[in-house]
This record gives sequence, C-alpha cells and structure tokens, in this order.
Amino acid sequence: MFSLYFMILLVLGMVLSIVHGHEAKARIAPSMTTRHLKIVQTTSYPSSSLMGFAPYRNPTIGITLLYPTAWKKIESSNKTEVTFLPPLERHRYSGLKIQSQSSALTLSEYIGSEINNYKNILSHFKLIDSVALKNNRINRTVTFNFTDLISGTHYKQTNFYTKNGVKIYEFWYSEEIGRYPIFLPTVLKLISSLIVGGADHQGAKPGILVSSKPYGLDVNQKTNLVYVADSGSNQISVIDGTRDDIKANITVNHPYALALDPDYDRLYVTNGPSNSLSVIDGDTFRSVDSIKVGKAPNAVVVDPGSQWIFTANHDDNTVSVIDGVNDKLVGNVTVGKGPSDLAIDLVTKRLYVANSGSNTVSVLDYFTSHGRTKFVIQMTTLRVGHFPDCVAVNQDVNLVYVCNGGDNTVSVINGSTEKAINNITEGEDPVAASVDPSSGKVYVANYDDDKISVINGTSDNLTKSVRVDIRPSSVAVNPVTNLVYVPNDLSNVVHVINGVTDKPTVGINFKITPPNSGNVICNGQPIFKDVFIRYDFGSVLHCNAESNTRFVFTSWSGAFAHISNYNSAMITFNTSKYGDLTANFLQAPPPLTIPPELLFGVILGPIVGAVIGWVLGFIRSPRRMASS
Repeated sequence: MFSLYFMILLVLGMVLSIVHGHEAKARIAPSMTTRHLKIVQTTSYPSSSLMGFAPYRNPTIGITLLYPTAWKKIESSNKTEVTFLPPLERHRYSGLKIQSQSSALTLSEYIGSEINNYKNILSHFKLIDSVALKNNRINRTVTFNFTDLISGTHYKQTNFYTKNGVKIYEFWYSEEIGRYPIFLPTVLKLISSLIVGGADHQGAKPGILVSSKPYGLDVNQKTNLVYVADSGSNQISVIDGTRDDIKANITVNHPYALALDPDYDRLYVTNGPSNSLSVIDGDTFRSVDSIKVGKAPNAVVVDPGSQWIFTANHDDNTVSVIDGVNDKLVGNVTVGKGPSDLAIDLVTKRLYVANSGSNTVSVLDYFTSHGRTKFVIQMTTLRVGHFPDCVAVNQDVNLVYVCNGGDNTVSVINGSTEKAINNITEGEDPVAASVDPSSGKVYVANYDDDKISVINGTSDNLTKSVRVDIRPSSVAVNPVTNLVYVPNDLSNVVHVINGVTDKPTVGINFKITPPNSGNVICNGQPIFKDVFIRYDFGSVLHCNAESNTRFVFTSWSGAFAHISNYNSAMITFNTSKYGDLTANFLQAPPPLTIPPELLFGVILGPIVGAVIGWVLGFIRSPRRMASS
C-alpha cells in the first residue's frame, strides 16, 4: 500500500515538474522555491434559520416557528395574536393570522362551532373541505371561499388547527383566490417549522391549565394523581403529580365535590343537579356506579379504613351514609341547615359537618354493630361563626378548623372538649381548608381576595398569605410530596404551592436533543436526560449546556428561548411559568484522518518530483543556449 501511494504521487510530481521545466525560460542559475503544504480541516454548521426565514417565538400564544422575513409581522398589543402579511398586501383579509385559546370542547366540536359562525357572518360562504390529519403539528384543516362585501373581493381561506391539552391553536391563511396559490407554499413551510405548547406549557399563568370552572380537588397520595372536578365542563381532570400535566379526562355529569378512597383506588364525585354520587375506578378512569343521595350534594368525604362514604346534602339538610363495600345508600341523617362541608377524624371516628345556614357544626360519632348490619350515630351540635362554609381536621392533635365565610374568621375547636379555643382573623370569604399533618400547617382558600392563608397549627398565627389566581375554590395537601394544590374557579388554573417555602411553584421540562448529545447544569444541578424539575415561582436559574464528544451546542429552544442570548451555552432567566427548555446539540463530522503512508507520499512526492524536474530542466538548458 505504501509503495502504491508513493509511486502514484511521485509520478504526478515528476510530470508536473517536467511540464513546468519545458515552459520555463532559459536560466543559468535557476532558483528553487520551497512550497509548504498546509492541510486545513473546515466544518460548517447549519444556521438556526433558513435562508429568507427567521425565528419567531411568542410565549403568550405558545408557539415557536420560522417566518418569512419578507413578510410584515404585526403583533397585538397584548401579544395574544400575531399576523404575517405577504408582500404587496392589498386587502384586509390577506395574510396569516395566529392565535390560541383554552376550550373545554373537543377539536371537532370547536371547529364545527367555527364553521357555523362563518356561515352566519361571511357572505357567499362555501365550504370546500375539512380534513383530519395525523400530524404532530396540525390536526385538522378547513378550507372555504367567501366574498368581502365591502370590496367585492373573492377570497379563499384555509384554517389550520391543532390542540395541546385544553389549548387550541388556530392559523388562518386567507388571500384573494387568484393570489392564494402564490403564498401557500410559504405558509406551509412556516407551519412545518411550528412548535406548539413549548413556549407556553399549560398557559402563560404559573399553574396547571384544566377545563372549565374547577371546584373540588383531591390527591391520591399513593399514585400521586390529582383529581379536579371541572364543574363547567362535565369532566374530571386527572393531573400527573410527577410532571404537573393532564393524564386523562373523565366524563362526569355536573361534578362538584370529590373524595378518594386511596386503599381501593375509588373516586367519589357529587352530582348536584341529579342528586347522585358517581363512583369512578381510579385504575381505568371509568364510572362504575351511580348512587342516589340527598338533594344538592355539595361535599363528600371517605373513611377508607371502614369504607363508609358521607355526602353533605345542602338543600334537604341531611348527610347521606353510603356503604362503600356494595355502593349502597344506608340512610340519611338530619343535621343543621345548609350543610356545606364535611371532615373526618379517622382516629376518633367523628364526622364534622359545617352547616352554613344555621352557623353550627354537627359532630357525628359513628360506629357499626352486628358486623356492618347496623350503623349507629350519636350527634352533638356546636355554635361557630357566621356562615361556616368549610371544616378541616388535624387528627394528630385532635383539632378542628371551621371557616366562617360571613365574618372572615377560622374557628379552632378542641376535638376532645368540643369547645372553641381560638378565633383567627382570615382573608375575605374563606371557603376551603386543608391540614398538612407533617407540618401542622393549615391552608385556607379565601375566595374573594384570591389568596391562600397559611396558619401555624401550633401557635394559631396567620404566618403568610400566598397570592394565587382568580377565585380559589378549594385546597388539598399531599403530605408525601409536601405540595399544596389550589383550583381557581374563574381562571381554570390549578396552582401548586411548595409546602416548605409556601410559594407557588412552576415546572420546567428539560430536554436534550438529540439524546446523549450533552448535558445541562442549572444552579449546580446536573441534568443528563429529559426530566421535569419544579422550582419556586420567580427563582433565578443559571444554566449551562455542555456538549459530549463529537457534538457541539447550537441553541436553546422552548418556553424560555425568547431570552436574548439563546444561542449562548450559558443563560440566566426567571422561572415565571411552566414550560419546556431544550438544549439543542449537533453532531460534528468525524475529524479528517490521513493514513501515514498517504501523508508521506503527499509531502515527499512533489518534492522528489520537483528535484527530478529541476535536474532535467537544468540538463536541457545548455542545449537551448548552444542552439541559440
């Protein structure tokens, strides 16, 4: 192999040198020029944008894409809508408009509603097609023609739809019928670069976006699933507590309050208008039974050890008792007026009922005899503040907390003596409470001032008020993870509060693309693979991307990629929302390697050839001089 390379390069060098010698002018003492061969390896990496396209990120809408730089970009003042206008735009319907919004409807229902709306408001509306796509960017397209009555111009429009969670993204491309095909390829190229959801994971607010009017909420400590009753959309949102995203949606008519039996993985949901209790299998997320109870059940609680379920029936002043073994109604017990909430002390087997219409708490001692054939209740009544709307129990210290919505206080009752021992001034309209047994803290949801009050269970002092969103309707603690969950009735958001710092949290989905191409270090914490990490809202993160061998870092993308230095491996940002953060790496081509024998031939061949050529040229030179 060595001799083959060497001889080929040697011959080439001789030929080139001889040719050069024949063309050289006659010289008596020709000079030799030394050539230095320098081997340079060059590597070029693709730009972050295509030629004629530039990156655009809108965290409010929740999109990242490449848009044509020749098109005019117009954002609304609150950045909830963006329009791209093609060159020589002439009419008000021209261009591509993008927006997103939350909806409890399915994508088909939403599109059907939009089509009906178009039929009513657009002149000469004619539907051309409606196509469902199996695509990770676009799920559905709708194309139609219409006429602008003001200008008389005939338009063709295609709407592109996709859904991520409960958020629907819409892209409307409209143009004069004659110009429509001209810009369509550019629009399709823009949409092919689309990334949805990453810029606005679960919405721009620092919380988990669920469906309409979330009210009741409970946590399964064993499975780390959070169940939310979306009273405005007839469904239960199931949140995966490990990643704070929606795992499933369960259809239930008019859900209001709910409670879990973690031992048997059963979920019980009150259905107010139908005066019933739905039973959901927590494994399959399917309804397995429906039990008739009293009128307007608006609270439910479970004794998991003995499998008794209780509902507070507001309109007939009763508590229904259900046997969880066979899902049968045992009977109804009359309590005070307008029972609105329930809580159980599992140690003492006492059921506490907050009666908002009579300013009392009913205390029911319950037990069974003759197996489960006889259910016995002994009841006493306690006076509390005005309009008691909620009740919670700390069974470790036998204390009961009652929210008095009418005078904005929390009554503290000693469960042993059944006497009030304190009255804590609260926020406006306390409607729900939950106790963290590990810390003794009591969390109270104040509906009218949009705050969660944190009460020290030892001193009964109000230690902190945590701002959440609009109208917190309930609160529940997971003592295993030390997280507090708060649904907000009017904003469709569930907040997650850190039970250690009592601050709202957000979560970041860290991603490394491609896998095993590098790692990320944020505030000293190494991240080697895709992972979800929760941080307190407003935390400052210093992140650095480090590439593995034969990879180079190119850019950041996702929710926080709008920062000015997203092409830099080191970034700093505030954790102001949920979102994805992706470190993008590119594999470098393998280094240029030259076999030693080839390198030897490359260097030595031309030199030897040049020497031989010079000698031959020198020999021939006297002959030329003699002949002249």
